[in-house]
Amino acid sequence: MQFSSVTASPAVSGLATMSNYFFTTAVCMLVVMTLAYLWYTIGSVRLSQRVAVERARSRSLAQKQAKQARQVKLQPAVTMAAVSPP
Repeated sequence: MQFSSVTASPAVSGLATMSNYFFTTAVCMLVVMTLAYLWYTIGSVRLSQRVAVERARSRSLAQKQAKQARQVKLQPAVTMAAVSPP
């Protein structure tokens, strides 16, 4: 309510006009900078969440591959010499 009365005073001239102009500009800049900050912050959070998910996937895949490699090493190798012909 007071904001509109400050910026819409009818008979201002000179320094008062510049003051109103600078005040309005500052408020607009504050709004724009706040929106830019929120956009950056939300984007950073989304990116960090994606990175965390990909890192977890990569770790689980590496653990699965390591487990499979250990199982392959533990299985005895079957050679052709060990198999007797019929």
